[in-house]
Amino acid sequence: MKTKIKNLSFALLLLIATGIIGSCVKQDFDRPPIKDIPIGQVYTIGELITLFNTSGATQFNTDASVYGVVTMDETTGNIYRTTYIQDATGAINVRLKEAGGLRVGDSVRVYLKNVILSAYNNMRQLDNVHNDSNIIILANQKYREPETVTITQLLSGNFQAKLVRLENVQFVAGDTALTYSATDATTNRTIEDCNGKSIIVRTSNFANFAKKNLPNGNGSLIAVAGLFNTTWQLYVRTATEVVMDGERCGGGGGGGTDPVDAVNQDFNSVSDNVDIAFNGWTNMAEAGTRKWQGKVFGGNGYAQASGYNSNLSSMITWLITPPVKMDKAKLLRFKTAKAFWEHGTDAPMTVLVSSNFDGVNVAAASWTPITARIASQSDGDNAWIESGDIDLSAFIPEGKISVAFKYVGSGTKSTSMRIDDVYIGTEGGGGGGGDAGTIDNPYTVEQAIENQNATPYVAGWVSGYIVGAVKSGVSSVTSAADINFSPPFDLATNVLIASNMNETDYTKCVIVNLPAGTPLRTQVNLMDNPTNLKKLLKVTGVLRTYFGVAGLRDAPGQAGDFVLEGGGGGGGTGSGTMADPYTVALAIEKQNATPYVVGWVKGYIVGSVVAGTSTITSPSDIHWTGPFTSATNVVIADTKTETDYTKCVIVNLPAGTALRTQVNLLDNPGNHLKWVNVTGTLRTYFGIAGLRDAPGTASDFQLETSGGGGGDAIFTEVFATTLGTFSAFSVEGAQVWNWANFDGGCALMSGFVNPNRFPNEDWLISPAINLATHTGSKLNVRQAANYVDGQWDLLQVMISSNYDGTSNPSTQGTWTELQIPNRPAGTNWTFVDSGDINIGAYDGQSAVYVAFRYRSTSTVASSWEISKVVVK
Repeated sequence: MKTKIKNLSFALLLLIATGIIGSCVKQDFDRPPIKDIPIGQVYTIGELITLFNTSGATQFNTDASVYGVVTMDETTGNIYRTTYIQDATGAINVRLKEAGGLRVGDSVRVYLKNVILSAYNNMRQLDNVHNDSNIIILANQKYREPETVTITQLLSGNFQAKLVRLENVQFVAGDTALTYSATDATTNRTIEDCNGKSIIVRTSNFANFAKKNLPNGNGSLIAVAGLFNTTWQLYVRTATEVVMDGERCGGGGGGGTDPVDAVNQDFNSVSDNVDIAFNGWTNMAEAGTRKWQGKVFGGNGYAQASGYNSNLSSMITWLITPPVKMDKAKLLRFKTAKAFWEHGTDAPMTVLVSSNFDGVNVAAASWTPITARIASQSDGDNAWIESGDIDLSAFIPEGKISVAFKYVGSGTKSTSMRIDDVYIGTEGGGGGGGDAGTIDNPYTVEQAIENQNATPYVAGWVSGYIVGAVKSGVSSVTSAADINFSPPFDLATNVLIASNMNETDYTKCVIVNLPAGTPLRTQVNLMDNPTNLKKLLKVTGVLRTYFGVAGLRDAPGQAGDFVLEGGGGGGGTGSGTMADPYTVALAIEKQNATPYVVGWVKGYIVGSVVAGTSTITSPSDIHWTGPFTSATNVVIADTKTETDYTKCVIVNLPAGTALRTQVNLLDNPGNHLKWVNVTGTLRTYFGIAGLRDAPGTASDFQLETSGGGGGDAIFTEVFATTLGTFSAFSVEGAQVWNWANFDGGCALMSGFVNPNRFPNEDWLISPAINLATHTGSKLNVRQAANYVDGQWDLLQVMISSNYDGTSNPSTQGTWTELQIPNRPAGTNWTFVDSGDINIGAYDGQSAVYVAFRYRSTSTVASSWEISKVVVK
């Protein structure tokens, strides 16, 4: 809603004028009341940042203020209901309750009472800020000069929310034929410097320059530095501040750069979940918006393309090497892996060679397919497959070549394809990008078998999938009957690993000894950890016979000597992502760092703090077994039997979140000894190692067997960039459901168009959801609602089993309103998880529709935002 922002300068001028006029007459007039906004304690922005780093999220309940200058506003449409302010000590994002009213250069005071100092996906912010009652404009046109920085400096994390200027940068070659944003979604583009460092430029499709072509030269850019989880990104204020008309430097030019003698790329310099932008390489999206991204698991970097959760009707992306001189016979080799095959009989990836690719236009180049061994549907998930050496000598007459890895998929054909260790040169030898047997380039199981009982013994790292364990009582393995390839397992001294997670030929396996009393045995053995079956294990030891067959023995077995998929071991190699979380031991090491470390941690729930305890000083302060007395926390450890609190992390479970509802032991004692994977800030809690400030939504944790992001969802929609699989149907009114960039993406409906409220009836309807084979079905909705005025009957969650999928839902189908156990307040923009809504009455139905029915009137026009819908 449109609001007025108080301008003290104007108010003072008005008072002075009133005083002058009043002095010229003999009468006394009543003065109009002036609303005085107190100042209270004054903070610098730097002091607010320190307060957040030491105390976490804080709501100001007394008079206080912070002063700053607006460095980015909403006028170009690239941001909405938000602004950025900066002073000499720092900068911060300000989340506004209403849109408009501020301009770049406004010198403002923000009145902090009732404002919340917090972080949204690691971006520090002042939230719950009302334009009318919290912001006072003191002066105009007090512009701040941007600070000139490099991309490397930005990635250090010291410029959050600041206005910056980058020089000698350019958009990567694969982006130069594109616009700032796609037409239907906020879009990431990538800029690079001439040293190959890169960073995202994020632009809303509502920006008034969204359809403008990106410049294809080198130059400068002014923007505000933002952070989303662990990804740094830039927000451009206006396209006029992007001046790139100079000659491009060599980085990112693909085939347009000078040919190199060889390529040897191990991808270990990639950033997790960031588009790849290497010197000389081209990474471009031909269809859709997704590109090849860097991924990191267990300390190993690789490239990945995937259509998963993209909602794209078509996704085509190319990753192309720099041009390579073909002045002599050369070889190509690489590794590929796949996961979550959804392509049926189609091939997600092809490898092609071109001698005339110009670094930009793939369509104009001639491409020759290459026959190579590429990971396919029949291979195990995550298993690295060697391409073998591919002879390129046929291309010598061409003088140069570029090699392309082309991924073709969609939101439904969404197989994840991975590339690693790309080599083009004269040396043969099966790939690997360096000496084998290291943690970064471990032996395959086949290589480990070949190197058995060498003189001297070979010691090194080996990687493979856990496929079983030797049976108790067996002294020498002579047949498959000596191995338990499936539960139950009865021996904790060993595991078998293989290159294929479905392997049952023991001659193609290596038996790994798990020394007694080590974390390797405690965390890896299948007798105590049967869910480790088919997980990827990377471990170091000596390659010599064990149980009469190929073995890995004499393993030190400490935390730094192995890496287990999903947590365990790691020696500090866990990256803190959902897929590669920190171990508890590593989370303890990273406590109270400067700045605080934020990331995912995985461990077993071993207890909770005794109610009434303020500081943990002994094991008696923790309930290691039931009954449990507190719902505010759980204690996690790397082993299920841990009772030493100094080896544990206390996880805060915020009130009103799915994390507390589903995880706490007071209400869910069955969670005891289950594993949980959760994200938050690593800082002291109850006086010892803690994980705090967890967002606590369903997507911010995984719980063994059920709960959070780890549940067995039948249907999920997160509205990441569009309305996704949902359809909008307008029965009445001009306003319709739209996508908005709140809470990571959401569907938004409002009948308010400043300054009027309009009657509307609009439906947001899911696709048909098949519950034919399910029992106990549940629905969970994450939503926010504001300006409801108590009229919840105008916002309805509906369900139908006989809707036809296309007709007017107000006249076709039988719709039943669902009761929501946990609603938003209706007076703010806070997103709330509904909790589980029982829809078991629709079990057995093959076409169930969930709908959100919005209505408004000329007097009540709320705003309704839906950011996640899960049926499980």
